[in-house]
Amino acid sequence: MSHPSNSEDRRKAMLLKVPKDFKKIESWPDVDDEFIEERYRPRVKALRHAAKLFLLNQSAAELGKAANMRPSRVLDYLDVAIAPWVEGTGITGVRAFVPYLVQKERTRRADLPVVEEGHAETAGFGGAFEKLFADHPAIETELTKFLNGYKRPNKVTPKTLHNEFQLICKDQKLTERDYPLNCESKGFWPLCRWFKTKYLPEHLMPHIRRNSGRAAAVAAGHQMGDGESRTPRCDYLAWVIDECDSNIEGKVEIPSTRWGGEVVKMRRFPVLRLRSTGDFAVNIAFHVCFTRQAKGTDIIQLFRNAVLGQPMPPMVDPNMRPVDGAGFPQNLFKELSLVVPIVVYLDNALAHLFNDLQELVMRLFGGRVVLGAPGSPKGRPEIESNIHRTRKCFVLQLPGALGSGPQDPLRQIAARPTEQLVHANHIAQGIYCVLANENVSDTSSAGYLDGFTRLKALLARGDFEPNYLPEHKRSPYNFCAPIRKRVQCDITKSGRLPFIRFGDRRYSSQWLKSNPPDGVKEYWVLQDSDDLRTAILLDDRMSYVDTLNCEGAWGRVPFDSRIQQIYDRRKRAARFKLQPRDLPLFEVLQFLCDGAKSDWSMAQDYAYFMTYLKRMVSPEELATAQMEYGFEDVPMVYADGYVPPTRSATPAPAPAGYVTAAPRAAPVAPRLPARRFSVPRGMR
Repeated sequence: MSHPSNSEDRRKAMLLKVPKDFKKIESWPDVDDEFIEERYRPRVKALRHAAKLFLLNQSAAELGKAANMRPSRVLDYLDVAIAPWVEGTGITGVRAFVPYLVQKERTRRADLPVVEEGHAETAGFGGAFEKLFADHPAIETELTKFLNGYKRPNKVTPKTLHNEFQLICKDQKLTERDYPLNCESKGFWPLCRWFKTKYLPEHLMPHIRRNSGRAAAVAAGHQMGDGESRTPRCDYLAWVIDECDSNIEGKVEIPSTRWGGEVVKMRRFPVLRLRSTGDFAVNIAFHVCFTRQAKGTDIIQLFRNAVLGQPMPPMVDPNMRPVDGAGFPQNLFKELSLVVPIVVYLDNALAHLFNDLQELVMRLFGGRVVLGAPGSPKGRPEIESNIHRTRKCFVLQLPGALGSGPQDPLRQIAARPTEQLVHANHIAQGIYCVLANENVSDTSSAGYLDGFTRLKALLARGDFEPNYLPEHKRSPYNFCAPIRKRVQCDITKSGRLPFIRFGDRRYSSQWLKSNPPDGVKEYWVLQDSDDLRTAILLDDRMSYVDTLNCEGAWGRVPFDSRIQQIYDRRKRAARFKLQPRDLPLFEVLQFLCDGAKSDWSMAQDYAYFMTYLKRMVSPEELATAQMEYGFEDVPMVYADGYVPPTRSATPAPAPAGYVTAAPRAAPVAPRLPARRFSVPRGMR
């Protein structure tokens, strides 16, 4: 048993060696549970909790209690965890807690002694069976093919398996003087151990189906669970998503240095909505899509709003705000922040069938997706009735409302001059206020109580069993599917250092440039779809390697996947007058300004472009632009009424729930290019 004072002194010394970028457990490189064997997951979870207490400066005794082992042994694990990783700029992190990941499983390397023919040995074969499969991988392949193929008998006995094993060894030109034919048992017992520990866990259901029949396989399938699956006790963990048309024509104002602003008409756009079901039905999140049809990335952005927090749109009208106490549950209730669903109900819209969306729900949330029957809105009555109520109480009251269909009498009188239409930002602000107020409004279906009152009572009783998003998956980078990318290196021809290409964009880092790959090297890459200026590099075990930055003009301003699609679509159609290589985003914005006067879809793209830039540009940059284009004593006002924040001495706080996933903080890229175009009242 280690002495308490020695362990405590060692813990303090180790805490001083932790790099400043890894002071929180969320920034440590982690390993997904799917890469960890089931028997090792409890130990990894306990050591992860002990590492969190270690970073919080808890005593060595507390670390031992958390990990259920001696304090000295916990410190041994932590010592390996804070050591530099062999690849990238990070540390070993949680990978040190996974068996045979940092230290590989030991295998035999020494050759077996030559045995004279006719004298079979009975000992000295430790590790020989694993070495046999390592030296002759075709033996294991052919053996697995026999067990899964049609040549196998209905009942596979150990004797049958052993006879086939010996035939395969002879086919691989192994003689009687080679292992396993030179031992007395001919490798019988190691073969049985391989069958139970290697083959059956990977091919259990096909083996039961071939060995005992299809009915036995069906019965075994119902018993494959771990006993922890359950139906949601709280309806808040069951979410439903639907898409509705705004059914209103809006306007957008384009800045002009000559006239101050020009008003153009914008076509209607879809709105995505997410609600919980049952007795605790509330509005959780929404997303306004300034496009003809919602895309899969819009659905993912909706999930981000529901888990990480619903952002507030630009409040262009100070008189239109939610009532006191209104809002969205993940923003107002601490217990509901970072809660993920158990089941998500979708319809058969094209965006809902997005592969990345299915992977997001299953990989990140650990939930399941239920697709509704096509053309049957009655299967989702909660959200359909909520959409109808919002349309009736808010949308149809605005000028330019188109009604519910072509035969609606309101469609005949919907024509309005462009100047009398409602601005797109006002519509987004109104939808935010309406959905927030509905959460504190009484409804007859809920016993004349509002949703927030029921949620408060649920949380006060302590019956709520939330399904929280794991700490190492709370970064916006995790809200996208990992992509396999190859490192490109062309030093001899073009002199360009290693980089990774995404379309027309190149991503690289100082570590990647100083470590050119030897041959073909591939990594998994994660990107934040809301800000594509950076990317996270992961290894084959989905552990952090390094942070990549976008090079060239694309890395000088914030942009997302929607802006990238706008640029690519126009570039493929050769719509640009000039080659937009030097300042691609400036050329796109200038092109949208010119074309929005005659094209409604381009007006939608322009409205999204400006809304995104207003949300992403920091207050400090807005103050700098105000000094350059406006006056210091007069706040800059957009044509749509949006007032940028004034100069602040302290930086704006980060949104709640956004936790950096990479161990190393990504360098802050400049928000505005040399030619500033996102803030001024007039275009240059």
